[in-house]
Order: sequence, then C-alpha cells, then structure tokens
Amino acid sequence: MSKQVRRLLRENNEMEKLLSEDGRSVMTDIAVYLRGADIRDIDQEQIRRDIIQMLIDGEERGVSPAEVVGEDYRVFCDNILAEIPHLGMRQKMLAAARDTLLGMTALIVIWCCKCILDYLTEGGTLVFPVTAGSLIAAVLILAAANIIILYLTHDPFDHSRARNVRCTVLILLLAALSICSNILVTVELFRIHLGAAAASAVILYAVYRLADRYTDTF
Repeated sequence: MSKQVRRLLRENNEMEKLLSEDGRSVMTDIAVYLRGADIRDIDQEQIRRDIIQMLIDGEERGVSPAEVVGEDYRVFCDNILAEIPHLGMRQKMLAAARDTLLGMTALIVIWCCKCILDYLTEGGTLVFPVTAGSLIAAVLILAAANIIILYLTHDPFDHSRARNVRCTVLILLLAALSICSNILVTVELFRIHLGAAAASAVILYAVYRLADRYTDTF
C-alpha cells in the first residue's frame, strides 16, 4: 500500500484506542465490512477515520454508538459506500492478482521452511520434489482464504452462534481437503532446488509490492 494509506492506517489505529470497549467493538465490525467493499484502500481508511471521529465525538457527549450511526450498522455503511466510486473490473482484477501474489509468496516461504527442517533432520540434497497433491493443496488454501474473507466481510455484524458454527465448519472442511490432497496425491511433477524456490518467493513478493503500490494510484 502507498505511504499515504500506511500513514492513515497508523493514525486510525491510534485514534481507535481513544474509543471505549463498546466503541472499539462496533468499529472493528465496521472496519471488517469496509474491507470487503470494492473501493480503494485509501477510501476505506478515510471512511474509517471519519466514523472513528464520529464515535469519539459521540462518546464525549455521552452518546452510544447506536445513537451516533443508527441501530443498523450495515445500512449506515451501505449509505456511505453508495457515495464512493467503486472499483472497475480492471481494478478488481489487479487487486485479486495482488492478493493472490501475496498468498503464493507466503505458501512458498512455508514450503521452504518445511524443506529446511527436512534437510536438517534427514539430510540429503537441497533439491526437493513437488507433488500434484502439494499444488492442489496450495490452490485449495488460496481459494479457502478468499472464501473465508468473503464470508467474514459479508456481514460481520451478525454474531449469531449459527454463523460462527458455519464459519468454523467451512474452515475445517477446507483444511481437511487440503491436508488429504497433500497426503494422498503423491504423484511427483518436478523437482526444484531450495535456492530457486526461495528466489521465486522473493520475485513474487517484489511483483506483489509493485501491484500493491499501483492499485493505490487509481
């Protein structure tokens, strides 16, 4: 993200500490909902800043969050978002690619750490096999992360037990599928040197940073 977004993010985090526990709880749900909106990161943080200030001013007057923004927080957020320019298809695709690049980088780093542990405990060479199962597991993990984020940001104001149970079951199911594919599908596709894998992680992260900075310029 750009320097401006990082600065706003830090300032908002500090401002949020001035809220009461109830105010922070409400603001957390609102922030999660904003993260799921198809608007720029800078717009998310600017909206967040304004709402935090509204809640702070309300608390100074002895007014509850519900009295400041209304009983239905989702409707309040939707009314604000309706006035903000939304991302176009090209912007959405770039944002999706950016997030995927970060996820791929994290998975490769984890895989490299596993390979290092295997090398230290079992010895052998620094060339490791990549199986079809590990690639399927990686795709499932990336898909699971996106599905869970969409699920959590869809309606974070719903704290019902049923929703929490559905979310937990979804996470466990996707995790089980990933583990099973990694264990059961053992067909070796190719071998790669640990150094090459680490270099690919560095390259992917560099591309991610470029994409992340570019998305803030729209």
